[in-house]
Formats: sequence, structure tokens, C-alpha cells
Amino acid sequence: MQIVLVSSPGPGPGPHWSQLLAADFARAAAQRGAAVRWLPALHPGQEAPACGPGVQVAPGRRRRSWWLHEAAAGAAASAMELAVTESLRAAPLSVVVHTGLGGQGTPNVCWLAERLGSRTYACARGAELVCHRSHLLATSERPCRGQDGVDACPWCCDGGQPTAPASIELRNREDLHVAALQTCAAVLVPAAVDAEVVRGLGVRAERVSEGASAAALAQVVLTTG
Repeated sequence: MQIVLVSSPGPGPGPHWSQLLAADFARAAAQRGAAVRWLPALHPGQEAPACGPGVQVAPGRRRRSWWLHEAAAGAAASAMELAVTESLRAAPLSVVVHTGLGGQGTPNVCWLAERLGSRTYACARGAELVCHRSHLLATSERPCRGQDGVDACPWCCDGGQPTAPASIELRNREDLHVAALQTCAAVLVPAAVDAEVVRGLGVRAERVSEGASAAALAQVVLTTG
């Protein structure tokens, strides 16, 4: 089996949880005979991860940004999207796994892979899918999802400078995540609260699994991919 694996950069400066999960999954998949091409998304200055035999690591770097006008992360992530496309052209119908969908980086990996004929899987945390800053806390440190709505987000993200396009960018960001999730044969999440968010975005319950460990991901991908 050929696997194209993408991990997300997160807020930095340290490795995002998706990078650590991707490394463990890549080793587990390689040990079970899969050929893995890992495309870790990194911020400038972050060290490229290493992995064992059977895993090719090809990192890509993008600048860190919380700015609202880049919430949809389109052009800023085009290099990763090109790398995914080139990988799938070199190895058509590879299985594609995106760990950390929503943790900055491109939201388009799974959607793009599905368009190219690949089976897709994702690991995600609910807060990262629906919150541009990944924590679902307002400036007052209180939970904000469902209370403030996206029209209040500019006050968190752009220092109290709300603009008309801001909420549109946030809605576009969420729509891109929904489009990616809808392609997935399975979406793995850490806990019930994350599963609730993913189901709330329209993913069918039978496609959502709690327990986003490397072993669980390897079991799902290698037995159904």
C-alpha cells in the first residue's frame, strides 16, 4: 500500500500534536509493509522530523499567521497542495491521511486527494476545526462557541478591528473543512466532545471514531484502505 501522509504546523513554535501522531503512524504503517511519503507542514525555523525505514519525509514550510483575512489559508498553503498533487501523480490511488486537519496549514488535502481518486482519512480536534485560534476561548477566557458566533471573532483574531469580510473568511474556512471531512472514509478524533463537533459539521456518525492514536489510525487505514 502507498500512503501519502500530511501533518499540520499548528500554532508553533514546538511540534504540533499531529506531527507526533503522524510520526508514530508512519512507523507503524511502514512496519506493516506500507510505503509512506510524509509531507509535514512546518513553520519557518522548525526542524524537519525524522522517521525510520519505509518512510520518505518531504517537509514543506509556510509562515505562521493568525490574521483573519488569511483564515481560509488558500494561497498560503498552495505549496503543500502542489506537493500532494505531485505525490498522487507519481503514485496514483495512494491512500491519503491528513493528521491535524484544522491545525493551520491547508484545509484542502482530503478534498484534493478525493478529486484525484484517492481514499482519504483524517484525524482532527473539534476546536481546531471551528476556531481560527484553535482553542474556542474568547478574550475573556470563557468558552465562546455557540455564544458569540463568527461575527465576534474579529475582536479575538485581529485585535478589535472587525471588518465586513472577516466573518465571510471564517465561514469560508469552516466550509473548506466540511468539504474535506465529507470525503473521508473515517475521521478519528480524541474524545466525545470532538466527535460531537465533527458530527455537527455534517459527517455521518458511522464515519467518526473516538480514539485518535497511531495504533487506531493504522488499524483503520490498513484494513479499509
